[in-house]
Amino acid sequence: GLLRAAVQMGPHITAITEDGQYPINPLLPTQPNPYSLLTVIDKGYMDRLLANVNLTAEPVKGLFIKLNAGTDIAYQGRKTFMPKTTLHGALSGGIATINQTLNEQYLTEATATYTAKLNDIHQLGALVGVSAEKFKANGNNSGNNNFLTDGFSWNNLNAGSGTKIVGSWGNENNIMSYFTRLNYTLLDRYLLTATFRADGASVFAKNN
Repeated sequence: GLLRAAVQMGPHITAITEDGQYPINPLLPTQPNPYSLLTVIDKGYMDRLLANVNLTAEPVKGLFIKLNAGTDIAYQGRKTFMPKTTLHGALSGGIATINQTLNEQYLTEATATYTAKLNDIHQLGALVGVSAEKFKANGNNSGNNNFLTDGFSWNNLNAGSGTKIVGSWGNENNIMSYFTRLNYTLLDRYLLTATFRADGASVFAKNN
């Protein structure tokens, strides 16, 4: 790292020579010149969308229907280039990498709640609902080294004659839930509640 290289460099060593070279500490030949690390190009970026919608309706007195839908979508990437002006860049002829990732989350929930007071003795309440979630992710990475010039940066990976890196990945998971609750209240004192819930997820095998 830059800070460690600076601490171990020593004040008696020139940061850069008159001919544009970056000398290293002869006592630590594997430690790069900290000033040369300022020539490394490292750019990260992210585009993110967060959205949520809530709707509530009362079609008849005592019956409330609610709908909640939301999404979180994030696209991010990182591009790096270690030029030959750095120690490790010189040993590898320049190193360029590109990484990109897309993460998507979707949520939909719907519930219906009904409450009825029959008289001063009895009161009934019911809730039914369903919830669905989806998670998607995919990404790719690429890289190369041993370039003739630093001028390409990461914009021409094929120009490198070194070890090419090509990779990609992706996955998708889904969750579905059903739930209900029944309430019975007697004399505003005694409460009887019955609940049921069923959940399923695509990460489990069938019938599990």
